[in-house]
Amino acid sequence: MSYHTLLQKQITDHLSEEILQNPSLKDFLSAINNSYYSFEKDQVKDSTVEQNETLQKKLAGLTNIQNAIFNETDYAIIYTDQNGIIKSFNKGAEKMLGYEAAEVIDITDLSAFHDQQEMVNMAVTLSAEFDCGINPDIDVVLFKAKANITDTNEWTYIRKDEQRLNIQLSMSVIKDPSNEIIGFLGIAYDISEQKKAQKALVESEERYRSIVEKSTDIIYRTNEGGFFIFANAVAERITGYSKEELSKKRYIELIREDKRKEALLFYVKQFNDRKTTTYYEFPIITKSGEERWLGQSVQLSELNNYSFEFTALAIDVTERIDFEKKILLQKEKYQNIITNMNLGLLEVDLEQNIQFSNPGFTALSGYNTEELIGQKASELFINEADLTLISNKIQQRLNGVADMYEVRAKNKQGELKWWMISGAPNYDYKGNLIGSIGIHLDITEKKKLAEALEIEKEKAEASSRAKEAFLATMSHEIRTPLNGIIGMIRELSYEPLLDKQKKYVHNASVASQHLLSVLNNVLDISKIEAGELSLEQEHFSLRDTIKNVKLIMATKAKEKGIFFGVDTNDIKHYAYVGDSARIRQVLLNLLGNALKFTSKGGVYVECKVLQINDISHTISISVEDTGIGMDESYQANVFKKFSQEDSSTSRKYGGTGLGMAITNEIIQLMNGKINVKSKKNEGTTIEVIFDLPIGEIEKIESYNESDILKDISSAKVLLVEDNEFNRASAINTLNRFNCDVTVATNGKEATEIVAANNFDVILMDLQMPIMDGFEATQFIRNDLKILTPIIALTANAFKSELEKCFSIGMNDCVTKPFEEDELLNAIYKFVKVTHEEVLFEKEIVKEEVPQTQLYDLQKLSNLVRNDKEQLHKMVQIFIDQADPSIEEILQAYKKKDLTSVYQVAHRIKPSIDGMGIISLKEVVRSVEKNAKENNDSEQLQEEINFLCSTLSNVVTQLNQDGV
Repeated sequence: MSYHTLLQKQITDHLSEEILQNPSLKDFLSAINNSYYSFEKDQVKDSTVEQNETLQKKLAGLTNIQNAIFNETDYAIIYTDQNGIIKSFNKGAEKMLGYEAAEVIDITDLSAFHDQQEMVNMAVTLSAEFDCGINPDIDVVLFKAKANITDTNEWTYIRKDEQRLNIQLSMSVIKDPSNEIIGFLGIAYDISEQKKAQKALVESEERYRSIVEKSTDIIYRTNEGGFFIFANAVAERITGYSKEELSKKRYIELIREDKRKEALLFYVKQFNDRKTTTYYEFPIITKSGEERWLGQSVQLSELNNYSFEFTALAIDVTERIDFEKKILLQKEKYQNIITNMNLGLLEVDLEQNIQFSNPGFTALSGYNTEELIGQKASELFINEADLTLISNKIQQRLNGVADMYEVRAKNKQGELKWWMISGAPNYDYKGNLIGSIGIHLDITEKKKLAEALEIEKEKAEASSRAKEAFLATMSHEIRTPLNGIIGMIRELSYEPLLDKQKKYVHNASVASQHLLSVLNNVLDISKIEAGELSLEQEHFSLRDTIKNVKLIMATKAKEKGIFFGVDTNDIKHYAYVGDSARIRQVLLNLLGNALKFTSKGGVYVECKVLQINDISHTISISVEDTGIGMDESYQANVFKKFSQEDSSTSRKYGGTGLGMAITNEIIQLMNGKINVKSKKNEGTTIEVIFDLPIGEIEKIESYNESDILKDISSAKVLLVEDNEFNRASAINTLNRFNCDVTVATNGKEATEIVAANNFDVILMDLQMPIMDGFEATQFIRNDLKILTPIIALTANAFKSELEKCFSIGMNDCVTKPFEEDELLNAIYKFVKVTHEEVLFEKEIVKEEVPQTQLYDLQKLSNLVRNDKEQLHKMVQIFIDQADPSIEEILQAYKKKDLTSVYQVAHRIKPSIDGMGIISLKEVVRSVEKNAKENNDSEQLQEEINFLCSTLSNVVTQLNQDGV
């Protein structure tokens, strides 16, 4: 549009291009332009005063038009004088700023509407840029006009109601013809909504950008040609391609080749169907050649009739796809297992209707799948007698319980079978119980076999019971007369006999003891086979046990004229917990064989502690001999029952071949092991290794062969025995012990005697007529309520009978045939008195002991019933033990090992008392007490020296006296 020359000059001088683009201003300027042209035309035509008047009217009309445009526009148009005082304020300004024109015209300046801080900030900026001082109001516009800066800015205005507005303000300087500034024209437009929209758009874009940048999913866009036009960082990371590389590719190129056609058809169909959103999964090949699966949701956006875009959101579903493949493989695997397994699988619902059966079950039942589905399982297969069982199982399934059971079932042919069923509740994917599932196995043949085995088991148990009964009977029948034989031989040995007669008695005694040993071995093997051989757990001294065995076997070695040595130094005087009797049996078996098969050279026993910890010791006992040895081929059989290397061995040396078998079983019960090394004609070494828990010295009962103080004289004993020979033997033995003996020949007689008399102990035979020992004991305990100790005299050594004895109230058992010491020990446990009571509280020695005699054997002689041979044996035992004890106690004190001093003093105290060594009675007790309390002093040293010197003198005196 071309403007009038004058108007164009005004526009050029005062209005910017930005203001001129305003549509309302264009209309306004157009009206003014028309007025200029009209005025110019009229001026040419009318030159008269009249014409001038007309022109003035027209100008007035023009002014009215201008005023109408000025007031009707939505723009705020404000005119100020050169000082900024508002001179004109249109309706748009009133509406925008909330003020009436009358409130501001000639009253205030334009800066009153500004945010003052904003004006100050702008002034400071301009001052810094142009190096001048600027007031924060209309002078800003003036300065910018002088600086040739178009003053079109966005400002913050404050309405009358204090509402803040974002406005776009264009300011123009108004000059007169002489180019003097006469005012300022400002045109303002409220852009608050636009600013809000822009802010919202920016925030939206920021949110979108943040979502895209922070998303863990792939986000990309493609055009209608399938080329990437956008891809986020995740897309770069997953595919391995950069954005630049992707921008040169079509998405179809990333898809695995065999899936491209399928994917292309899918998205073509999406476009043809105009589906705005779809989901599809496909594999891609990354830049590195790796296969990844994407699950993709695509949004179709049509830009116009000829172009469109795909916006895709994709996630990496590779792990899920792999997992599903594994699940599928597992499903196929287990489906194959279910289909092909020989077990029958059956699923039923809560009403017991069959829902599924595998081929294994159809083969098991004889029905095909069509015949089974929908049928009630219990009605189809189960007999009426077993319906209660099935009902209970159904209830268990309802309670969530799974188990296994056996039931009789009939197949399609009506045959009765045994099925083993493993049943369990069946749940749906929500955890709701929908029925049960069972795996079935035909165990008909197994049941038949089990029934046959049960019959055989009953036969075997009956045979075992018969065998045990037979052995028990044979034990009783053999031991009973053997007890009489041994007892009579023992009684005969106490009689004054000729040397030839003594030899006969000795030979008879050896033969009877050998017979007893064979019998004991046979019974031990029977106990092992019956699982009745067990180990006791008691505190004991292993060193004393080995020395005890040495004393027993030394005589045999002396008779054969061979060397016999025992080394127990390594095991010291440790206390252990275990079965000393069984260890003794092992050593006797090993030494018995070693001495039996050794004619020259000797036998050597070495004891070692291989390993020590806080609770146990590992013990090694080796028996080495220089005997006949064994072939290497036989060594593996040495522990077999009834085993001999050849028949000549048993003929030449004797033996049943059970000793080593029993030894092996005992060591195995102790969780130990046996090592055998042997060379034919050179000798054998057998080593046993086992662990023993550490025991307590104080709990060891120090009653062994050196304990010669057991005295049961005056004890009132009731002997209940029906066998005349056994009765006579027992009576003689008890009389030698100075017991007061009363006899009963059966259990009934015994109960009558016990009811009328008091006894210290009752010796009760078990197998008797009228009333046996079991019945008699029960009557005494239950009916008579008498608690007198009862010791069983039994010829049956089986564990079951011994347990029965204790279960009915017996206190101990002595197995026939018994040794005198064994019977003495059993009785002594219940009637024993202390050594002090025996030796010092009773006036036994009636004649004063000469001052020069250090010992007195009167008490010892009384205990052995004046048997000189037995007395000599007991004295010899004392002499053999005295010298080692002296050396041991001196060495222990030298090392300040008071524990060992206490142990030795405690051990030799009974021997000192028994030998009547009155001078050491208090000394040995003082040494024992001080050593136990760890009270080392000069007194203790003096007492030990006196004790050892006196013992040495006693030994010398005994040897000189030839006792």
